[in-house]
Amino acid sequence: MEEELLLAREIDTWIRFALRNKVKVLDLDFRSCGTAHRAVYHKLPNVVLTSDILTELKLVYCRVEPREHIRLRSLKSLSLDGIPLSDETLIEILSGCPVLESLFIYKCCGLHKLNFTSLNLKNVVNGD
Repeated sequence: MEEELLLAREIDTWIRFALRNKVKVLDLDFRSCGTAHRAVYHKLPNVVLTSDILTELKLVYCRVEPREHIRLRSLKSLSLDGIPLSDETLIEILSGCPVLESLFIYKCCGLHKLNFTSLNLKNVVNGD
């Protein structure tokens, strides 16, 4: 367990490093971190959800638990795969992405209905 915590801290350090260096595309895939019997979700650092620079964000097997208002003002494409996600959290994410054009949702458990409005959203894919 301690080894997992150290690895999570190191991953968060790399994520912060990338964001400080103004990356526009961030692809975080933690699918292979678990085992055949147990899924492991990396808790997404809040700094990812408040980046004004990101234009494309892909999250796989992350836990999205915002601690403050989500603010992704430049984000145009968002892909969520294997994310435990409530309807309320998705609405909060979308409200913090005013220029979002594409939303891809795959195998996200916890969602019951997609109910939102966005003037810029042109492409929504909800797949299994």
